[in-house]
Amino acid sequence: MPAYYTNIQLDTLIYDLLVLKLYSLQKAFLETYEGTRSFKDFVKINAVSPENRFSVYKGNVEGAFRKALEGTYPFTWKLIGQNCADSAAYAFIRAQKSYPQEGTLLNWGRDFPEFLEAFEATKTLSYLSHFAKLEYITGESLYAEEKTPLIAEDLKNIPPHLYERLVFIAHPSLFLFSSPYPLDQVLEVVEEKVPSVVLEHRGSYALIIRQEGQVNTYWLSEAEFTFFSFVSKGIPLGEVLEKIGERKFDFQEILSFSLKNGVFSDYMFLAE
Repeated sequence: MPAYYTNIQLDTLIYDLLVLKLYSLQKAFLETYEGTRSFKDFVKINAVSPENRFSVYKGNVEGAFRKALEGTYPFTWKLIGQNCADSAAYAFIRAQKSYPQEGTLLNWGRDFPEFLEAFEATKTLSYLSHFAKLEYITGESLYAEEKTPLIAEDLKNIPPHLYERLVFIAHPSLFLFSSPYPLDQVLEVVEEKVPSVVLEHRGSYALIIRQEGQVNTYWLSEAEFTFFSFVSKGIPLGEVLEKIGERKFDFQEILSFSLKNGVFSDYMFLAE
């Protein structure tokens, strides 16, 4: 071991010690929050008990998680009301076995829709978890990788004999979601396009795509949804059209829609 340290070595040593101490403190805080240890050794005893001191921080943490959930599911909050949604959020937070390991809450709360299925105040709303899942996917689309979408001009020189081997590459912000409930009707009410609605006994098929920084949801027919499902799996065009068969489906119309709305980001040809 050297008898002396340079200024750089000393600064590095001090930094490492501070980081280690901070890590130990954060670890102790998390374990106390989870109820697996006491924080008393880290709290100065005076007129306020360690338990009361810690409860303030615990409340702040839970408040931040609740706010993050509302930011991810704003329409769900609007649909069931602030009080009900807050109650579900706090119950969800306190039921967690693990917490975010990254410095962002953008992707946290993925399991909240499943929690709503069992939560006492919302479990009778059978469509609610599906609606919340759709809303989460909307957020994923917003933060997906950016790529230049295909336009009609990109396809004009493809020889017709290669069409059947054409494989479209879905844009990273493209998501597909189907539900046995008419989520399009639910969304119309939440967006205040209609004051109320009697839900029809049918399913719904959604295509979610980001365009110029804004996420749009398009409602499809079952045949159109099937087409995009096959295409997004990398199945060549000829096989896709063969699988769809005689279903009511206008390929030219759906291709025009795809190119207009940036559904694809590239294409390739399946090897012979």
